[in-house]
Amino acid sequence: MRYRYLTPFIIICCLLYGCRLGQVGAGQKVCLRGQCFAVEIADTPAKWIRGLQERQNMPLDQGMLFVFPKSEPHIFWMKDTLIPLDMIWMDDSRRVIYIEKNAPPCLAEPCATFGSAYNNSLYVLELNSGQAEKIGLRPGEVLDFKF
Repeated sequence: MRYRYLTPFIIICCLLYGCRLGQVGAGQKVCLRGQCFAVEIADTPAKWIRGLQERQNMPLDQGMLFVFPKSEPHIFWMKDTLIPLDMIWMDDSRRVIYIEKNAPPCLAEPCATFGSAYNNSLYVLELNSGQAEKIGLRPGEVLDFKF
């Protein structure tokens, strides 16, 4: 009888731990030439707006993958983002169509915008600044999603 609360406690802990893993890394990776980044998926309007705002840092092997419902021009800004980022736009084939390297943080408006109004994208990957150069990422390459 004294253990009757143990089962609900274990279930709650497992659920909380599982939710934490779902944010970054739980098998969610974007890879190129053997270099993989565990990604947090931004696939809702609330997550698109929030992005990586107010994060003090991000491990070098992590990033955020924005997944949009349709392919169209997606313009980004760095409002309240505290770390410089590389941004990689991809089409529906996961082919890189545009790279913005070293987008600086913006702590006060007006903030610069990034992206191409002429390229339709379905995905945008944000990594720590310098990672695109480090792995030699170029437009035309296709990234591998492992979910």
